[in-house]
Amino acid sequence: DEGFREQLQRFIATLAAAETRLAECQAARDYTALSIAAHQLLGQARLVGATLLGETCARLEQAAHEADAAACEKLLAGIVAEIHRFTAALHRPRSAALTT
Repeated sequence: DEGFREQLQRFIATLAAAETRLAECQAARDYTALSIAAHQLLGQARLVGATLLGETCARLEQAAHEADAAACEKLLAGIVAEIHRFTAALHRPRSAALTT
């Protein structure tokens, strides 16, 4: 449906900035800002059905609340990988995306 496509396009357009924001918060060890940024991406991911990304964001949000630096670093790496996997899947030809 057209509304979903528009929502998906808006989501894709925000991913690079979200990834940068998360990395900046982690580098600064600003766990409050990291938790907020993870929560924002979580909501956006759930709206478009990016389930694994959303689940990882939820875990990062919790780890940031706990100021668990090691967990935050590991989860952020997972989020970055999932963002790249998600965007790559969207750019594959439809027949290729269905076979992976």
